[in-house]
Amino acid sequence: MNTVFAHLQTSRSRFSGLNRLARFAFVVVAAVVAGAAFIFVAQPWGPGPNGPWSAADHDRDGIVYRSEMESFGRSKPHRDVNRLLFHFDAADTNKDGQVNQAEIDVYGKDIGSRDPINHLNGR
Repeated sequence: MNTVFAHLQTSRSRFSGLNRLARFAFVVVAAVVAGAAFIFVAQPWGPGPNGPWSAADHDRDGIVYRSEMESFGRSKPHRDVNRLLFHFDAADTNKDGQVNQAEIDVYGKDIGSRDPINHLNGR
């Protein structure tokens, strides 16, 4: 137990031996590194320019496949998978199982923008 206490005191004395400016710089650098790690690791890349369509595009290739939309719908319990697939099918004008940028532009970037249920509920 005494060796552990002695080691802790030696470690503390190394840090306290630094002047105030060096300790402040150490804390600032540690905060910047922690912040960068949070931004690059913990945060998703965001929904992107097409709102929910971009969020559903898991492989980020610019095309939303039906399987991606279904997976997107099932990933959160509050999402209505059937409504998302309804909008997907409505946007997929050529019925090839994928929605590209031209189809998104025609249908709308907000998936629920044409949903009569959303208009009835005041959304």
